[in-house]
Amino acid sequence: MKLDQRSAALSELSHGDLLAQMWAETIVISMTDLMRCLLATSRAIDDKKVAKYWGAAADRAQRRVDRISASFYQHLKQQKMFARKK
Repeated sequence: MKLDQRSAALSELSHGDLLAQMWAETIVISMTDLMRCLLATSRAIDDKKVAKYWGAAADRAQRRVDRISASFYQHLKQQKMFARKK
């Protein structure tokens, strides 16, 4: 439910900009991957090698979400500045 609300909020921010909508969808997909990795780490894993793998995968997924989100908001900021110049 929270992911669906986040998706709707990001789509509203795009204001019909197709590139921004694509960024918003990419954020939601990367958040889904992060949730997958976090669920895998939260399972009771006896094998330390597997636990280490999922921990590293979750860290990478978190960095990916952060980078994509930053790029999305930077794009929105640039679009606002461009719209003001017109």
